[in-house]
Amino acid sequence: MQVVDEYTWRSAPAGTNDRQGLLQDHWDTWVQRGHLEDLQAAGITHLRVPVGYWYWDVAEGEPFASDAALFPGALAKLIILVNEWCAELGLKVLVDLHTGPGSQNGFDNSGKRGPIGLLEGGNVDRWAGIVGTVAEWCKANLDAGTLFGLEILNEPAGFNDDMWAAVSGMVSSWPVVS
Repeated sequence: MQVVDEYTWRSAPAGTNDRQGLLQDHWDTWVQRGHLEDLQAAGITHLRVPVGYWYWDVAEGEPFASDAALFPGALAKLIILVNEWCAELGLKVLVDLHTGPGSQNGFDNSGKRGPIGLLEGGNVDRWAGIVGTVAEWCKANLDAGTLFGLEILNEPAGFNDDMWAAVSGMVSSWPVVS
């Protein structure tokens, strides 16, 4: 099995690797306060922080379930990033729901490369529910003066008329939340 995205990485046999250890190490080391200080010193004022939908919602049969016990720890790191480091440095944060169930564009950056599956089954409704859950989580856990927004879906396949209709139709029915 060739690993090309998070879905196939988690689906592949672990072999001798400690996947959970690798994830924990990634979350502990990938972004440090010093990185943010360097960005601020360079004049950067806003950050986009990508997150996977599976931090809030893992369906039966998805390979993300094997690491679900770790996700609260990843979200705790996001809280530190936003509420402590970015708040203290005056940086604003956009939380970016970078993935949608089944893939919103078929690219590896959706978490699952291949066919666009967001339009299959109940995935659009599931995604809409996840957006609500993420919004509520952000409102309850992140500093309102530092968080400047929630990107509800990264790069949905706008080249696909059905995707455009599904996403824009769903979003147009949502209330404005402040």
